[in-house]
Amino acid sequence: MTRHERDSETEVMSRRSMTDIRETVLAAQRSGFEFLRSDAELAMALLDRATNTRDAAVKTRNVNNAISAYRTIHRLAKRAHLNSQQRSVLNEALAELGNRLSKMLQPPPGSPEAPFAANLND
Repeated sequence: MTRHERDSETEVMSRRSMTDIRETVLAAQRSGFEFLRSDAELAMALLDRATNTRDAAVKTRNVNNAISAYRTIHRLAKRAHLNSQQRSVLNEALAELGNRLSKMLQPPPGSPEAPFAANLND
C-alpha cells in the first residue's frame, strides 16, 4: 500500500469516526430530552393522582414527588443541549407543571396556611 492510499484510507476512517461521534451526540441529546419530557409527564400523572385521591398521605407524597420532579427538570433543562423545538416543548411542560403545582400549594380559602410546606423555588 502506498503512502497516498494509506492517507486516503485514514481520511475515510476519520470521516466515519466524526459521523459516528455526531450521531452519538445527537442520540444523547434525544435521550436527554426524552428523559426530561417523560419526567414531566410522570410529574403530571402524580398531580392527577394527588388531585383525585381522598387519602391525605397519598396526596402529600404525590405532590412532594411532583415538586421534586419539577425542580429536577428545571435544573437539568438549563444544562441540556436541546434544539429550539425541544426547549419549547420542555418550557411548555414546565409552565403547565409549575402552574398546577402553584395552585396546589395555595392555601384553601379560609385556611391559615398552605397544605404543603415546600415551595417551587427551594
